[in-house]
Amino acid sequence: MTAADFEPSLRVTLAYEGGVSDHRLDPGGLTKAGVTQGTYDAWRKLQKLATRSVTSIADAEIRAIYRDGYWSVIRGDDLPAGIDFAVFDFAVNSGPARAVKGLQKAVGTGADGVVGNLTLAAVQDAARKDEEAVIRAICEDRLAFMQSLGTWRTFGTGWKRRVVGSQAGFQPSDSGVLDYATMMARNDLSFGGPINPAPGKAWPEGPDYLVLRSDLMAAVGQLTAVANRFPAALA
Repeated sequence: MTAADFEPSLRVTLAYEGGVSDHRLDPGGLTKAGVTQGTYDAWRKLQKLATRSVTSIADAEIRAIYRDGYWSVIRGDDLPAGIDFAVFDFAVNSGPARAVKGLQKAVGTGADGVVGNLTLAAVQDAARKDEEAVIRAICEDRLAFMQSLGTWRTFGTGWKRRVVGSQAGFQPSDSGVLDYATMMARNDLSFGGPINPAPGKAWPEGPDYLVLRSDLMAAVGQLTAVANRFPAALA
């Protein structure tokens, strides 16, 4: 478990996400490097910046969004190497809450979508016993979830390749999340096969974390403004 895993994880996930996409059946809508317009708007608002097209997003903004809105939310720095990447890429594609539920199912804890101390303890225990089995379980849960979505018919071929690569099971020369995560668990970053982009958000439920945070901050700001206007009435 190390913060150093963020950079290689980000590099691979960005390769999966590709550049600009705006497929009419993609629930994410207009997207660049995996960042949707809605997520980018939310992040810009949190930074007190004017919103703009996600096609103009800067590399530094992409990195900040992935670290603050995904890696930090899943507590990537506290997860074992390999497991951190498997959960991170899942989170980028399907939201942190759904990804964490997949992790929690894999280690046998209550699936509430939040990485707390009990989840971390269960992850560490499971990883000590068989870390690669945890990675496989996360990827199996992710693939099963994707197959349950109505958009599987449109994006399923690319999604499956993204999760498991061109061949089932771990292959050191393949390019699926399963393959890369297993290599990371073995402390080997000499990744093998080339990556073909597989965009399209596999979204299950609710808005993105940054969108929720932005909406919450906006609501707090509105309540504060009301309180400042009517202090006596609220005293």
